Order: sequence, then C-alpha cells, then structure tokens
Amino acid sequence: METRYLTPLEVEKITGRKLQTLANERYRGEGIEYYKIGSSIRYKLSDVLAFMERHRIDPESRRAG
Repeated sequence: METRYLTPLEVEKITGRKLQTLANERYRGEGIEYYKIGSSIRYKLSDVLAFMERHRIDPESRRAG
C-alpha cells in the first residue's frame, strides 16, 4: 500500500480544522504529526485518520453513566 501525504489544505478539507489552527498547533508542538521538508508541510494520511479516531466520541457510551 502506498503512503499518501497531504498538504495542510487537504487536511483542512478532511478534518474541518482551519489552516491557521493547524499552523498554530504546529508552532505549539501540538495536534497532528507532520513532516517539514524545506518550507513544505505534509501530513501522512494515516496520522490524520488516527488523530480523528483519538478524538472520536461515542454518544452511547456517554449515556451509560
């Protein structure tokens, strides 16, 4: 399987997180793991999907309490 790398704009479209939010998180060392090659920023698709899964909320489990 080929590894796919995304631009910040593609990550914005997938996650709904604004470009500025992604930039702020990179600056603070938070958020989604990324690669920096020269001035180019790239995110691995699997890292973006893993980030989304870590923030998943199951409404059923919230009602059980």
